[in-house]
Amino acid sequence: MLSVIPCKIDSVRLAGSSFSHANDTLTVILNRTYLPGEMVNVKICYQHKNVSDNAFYALNGTVFTDFPPEGARKVFPCWTGHPTALTDITVKVPVNARLGSTGYLADSTVVADTIWYHWVNDTPVATYLVT
Repeated sequence: MLSVIPCKIDSVRLAGSSFSHANDTLTVILNRTYLPGEMVNVKICYQHKNVSDNAFYALNGTVFTDFPPEGARKVFPCWTGHPTALTDITVKVPVNARLGSTGYLADSTVVADTIWYHWVNDTPVATYLVT
């Protein structure tokens, strides 16, 4: 179970076969029984609800996150504070904007008047360090 406050969960994929989201808790049903120590990958497709949550800020053309110590759970589904986050973040911004994130820039693609940035972090970090 994951804590998710201002997120709208759209779907779960990969090893996630179904989910329920109630009382700020996301419960994912896996596609099979896994053995202890087996690696499981679940993709959670969600949207931030654009609420004022003291973690995600958009003001005067600037967007930034402020997660310490437990703010990450306000923006994306996670176990807050545990050094287990691997991220794959894709963001669309206006062509004149620049975007930085945790990890390395895997790709950036200009499409008309927008840029799609794709940042990947494949080293486990605590969720409050994700930007």
